Amino acid sequence: VIRALTPFPSIAGTGRICGSITGSLIALGLFFGPDNLPNPEEMSKTINIAQKFIAGFQEEIGYLNCADILEKIILGYKINPGENDASMALFTSEKGFEKCGLPPGTGARLAAGFIIDSMRRIK
Repeated sequence: VIRALTPFPSIAGTGRICGSITGSLIALGLFFGPDNLPNPEEMSKTINIAQKFIAGFQEEIGYLNCADILEKIILGYKINPGENDASMALFTSEKGFEKCGLPPGTGARLAAGFIIDSMRRIK
């Protein structure tokens, strides 16, 4: 699974939806998704949770797209690391990977909250 997630940051460097969102959605799908597809009721429940997760992420971070998060939250300027080798080198030299801990941490915390809340309801 970790290897499969390798292209997720910025959706393969395109600047689109943040990999923190897509990675968290995978975790939510693995936990809440139905064992037997198709199961419209369980699928609807999982999609509803995913929509709440996305709304919570956007409320906390302010943006959903990696390019916006990089520019407005992480680095303070516009850059698309996947655009070319020079952009990736600049992003790396600016410690972009190290500075990008906020979105994944936020996504993981929010996703874990939905999972923990569902476990509390089972008790």
